[in-house]
Amino acid sequence: MAQQANGAVPMMAANGTTAINTAANYRQAWIGALTASAGAQTAPQTAWRSGVFGSTSVTGVNGNIPMDLQVNQTVSASQGVLINAGNALIGRTGTAAGPYLANWNASFTMSMDANPTSNPRIDVVYAQIVDAAISDTGTQGAQITYVDGTPAASPVAPSIPTGAIPLAQILRPTFASNGNSNNITSAQITDVRKSASTFGGVRCLLPGDANADPGAYLGETTYDGVTSLKSGLRVWGADGKWHGVGNRPFDQPTAASDSTHIGFGNTYNVGTLTIPDPGFAYRIEAVGECFVQNNSANPTQLSVVDGLIIVGATTYARNRTPLVAGATYNSYLEVCLTSSPVFTGSQTVVFQILNPNTLQYIDALPTSQWFQFRVVVIPVPA
Repeated sequence: MAQQANGAVPMMAANGTTAINTAANYRQAWIGALTASAGAQTAPQTAWRSGVFGSTSVTGVNGNIPMDLQVNQTVSASQGVLINAGNALIGRTGTAAGPYLANWNASFTMSMDANPTSNPRIDVVYAQIVDAAISDTGTQGAQITYVDGTPAASPVAPSIPTGAIPLAQILRPTFASNGNSNNITSAQITDVRKSASTFGGVRCLLPGDANADPGAYLGETTYDGVTSLKSGLRVWGADGKWHGVGNRPFDQPTAASDSTHIGFGNTYNVGTLTIPDPGFAYRIEAVGECFVQNNSANPTQLSVVDGLIIVGATTYARNRTPLVAGATYNSYLEVCLTSSPVFTGSQTVVFQILNPNTLQYIDALPTSQWFQFRVVVIPVPA
């Protein structure tokens, strides 16, 4: 006996002239077939990853961050917020529910309630679907609105309706501490948008996404433009983990600065670089080179105490013997890290040198030094 599908679209009645599809058919059989689930699931798919579809973007400090449905300060700070145009997927549960698509095709300003008088509070801006067919009450359709938090010495974000997706949290100080003003500034807005995606597409992560969020299906690919990672692609593997795609080189950190000399037997951190959590397992490859000098005829030497340090872990460094270059008061040192254990989460790498002399200090850094410090993150394959 044949098993009928939950929905098939577009369909006509047997007479070939009468449309028979319901809105639920379109949600479940069309939108549901094209959009990713809410985390790794086994069939049947009963929930969908609600969030914002990333399309338009602006070059941020560390990458391209989609602007869709982003909540911002108005051009001149006011008691409202400016919300960008964009599209969202809002999943609802139930027999007649499913994933809804919502579109706001122009930016708009939304007024907010006044600041509290006694304690600060946190307000939440969110998008929701109201559908009487699944027993919702209120104005039918999709809407962006907000809910005020409860004022408290240590305020927390309030809950939002079931099925709604949060877009931003807004800290509302007391009226007096806000300069006797109800204005909302950029510093008070926290972006909490999460991303949605279609099957087979690259999902551009948003500030509300967490590295621990599971993939929706085998081979799902995400792009991280929020952190300082280069080429921030990762893929969801059969082992139920994220795996990076391609090596990630990091820019050289700003030269360390110290107004004092490196004294006898003292160490000095030439450069420090922190790797943000990439959301997958990785190894580190690093090279540090340093050239220093002093202003006397006494020989200058550099050696490695710890060399390249991975903070919080065992030190792994392979050293090359310090070389005396040119005049006796110049010294060159190179250290390289070519093999490391597997790491997860954020790690900090430090290039540290030692003045082993018992007679001579080394001039202040970086006024009389040259250094290079290169770090590469190498994803661990599945």
